[in-house]
Amino acid sequence: NTAPSGVLIDTVLDSYFINVESSYNAADTEYKGFEINTLKKVSFLNCSGIGNGGDGFFMDSAFSRGNALYSCFAEGNGQTGFTVNGPVSLYSCRSTGNDTDGFAVIGPNITLDGYSSIDNGSDGIKVRTNGDDSRIRGCVLIDNDGYGINVLSGATESILDSNYYSGNTLGNILDSGTGTIIR
Repeated sequence: NTAPSGVLIDTVLDSYFINVESSYNAADTEYKGFEINTLKKVSFLNCSGIGNGGDGFFMDSAFSRGNALYSCFAEGNGQTGFTVNGPVSLYSCRSTGNDTDGFAVIGPNITLDGYSSIDNGSDGIKVRTNGDDSRIRGCVLIDNDGYGINVLSGATESILDSNYYSGNTLGNILDSGTGTIIR
């Protein structure tokens, strides 16, 4: 890690975090609220990343299973609210006023259920090239400066189900992925 984050987790044990806040960790975009690099199960309940120079939450759990964030909050961060390399599930999490995307899917097997992404500087949710098999359902995407959901070329088999869109500057959905199902 070239720059310290508020909470750095390089874990080898199953871990649970409840009501933890990581806020205002420098103006440099490398400083994240939470930086999680794990091979084991990690869960967060009611945690927040606010006003950090980088991402509010950055999770690289590409080789683990059962990771989840419940009712977590990212606001006013200098980069993305939540950046995840799966598999991980987010339930009822919120991302508001971040400088870039509200949420960035950078790896496979991500589930967003009941997620809110409001007034972010780019897309509400961006599914990147490796964001295969993402499930995005029941999410609220309002007033983001890009698209509500942007599925990039190279992402495959995403399912966008029963989401609510309003006032996103470039439109509700841009789907450049392969095999995306929108219902």
